[in-house]
Formats: sequence, structure tokens, C-alpha cells
Amino acid sequence: MKRILSFILAAAMLLCLAACTPVSKDSIEPAVYRLEDEQYPRLSLRDDGTFFLVYTVMASRVSKGTYSVSDKILRLECEDGTVYCFDVKREALEFNAELSDEFVKMYEEEPDFTQGTTFELWRTYD
Repeated sequence: MKRILSFILAAAMLLCLAACTPVSKDSIEPAVYRLEDEQYPRLSLRDDGTFFLVYTVMASRVSKGTYSVSDKILRLECEDGTVYCFDVKREALEFNAELSDEFVKMYEEEPDFTQGTTFELWRTYD
């Protein structure tokens, strides 16, 4: 009986440790995310740690740079020094305005990035 109880306790401890592990860059699947049910903007996360954020269908504005993940926060560091942060959810990314630089629209057709703006997983790389 003690062995069974010890085994159950050990298994429960391992499950707790696995559930508390912070998300790492390697745990975010390199994929393309898009603004809810819209075609654009699109955020492409590459397996080499780089990203591309295309704002409009005309691709007249693209941000690119590197990304990292720590404590379930995706941090995009653009080449121009701008930083955008997203809360990592199951198959979505939610814009975190408090941790991000202010989003400045360059064109009227660009959407506003406000707190909680959600990018959903759209396509994975095969």
C-alpha cells in the first residue's frame, strides 16, 4: 500500500512540475498567426528565432526582428528598437499593451493593437 501511495505522490509531483514550467521559445510552434478572423495583420514566427509582422494586404509595412519567450510572454524586438509583447495562450497570442511600446498606425487601414487584441494560430510550417 505504501508503494502505491508513494508512486501516486511522485506522479502528482511530476505533473505539478510539468504544469509550472515556463514557456520557452522552443515550445511556441513556429507558425503564422493572424488577427482573429481577418487575413491581416499576420505574425510569422520562424524556428530560427526571427519574426515578420505584416500589417496590411499590400505589405506596405512590415516589422521584422527577433523574438523570445519567458514566463508565457512573447517578446518581439523589431529592428527599429520597438518592442511588442503578447501573452501566450493555447493557440493564440494576446497583445499586452502594458509591456509593449505604443503602437503607432502608419496607415488608416491598419488595425489598432489594444490590450487583449488576439492573434489566432492560422497555419503551421510543414
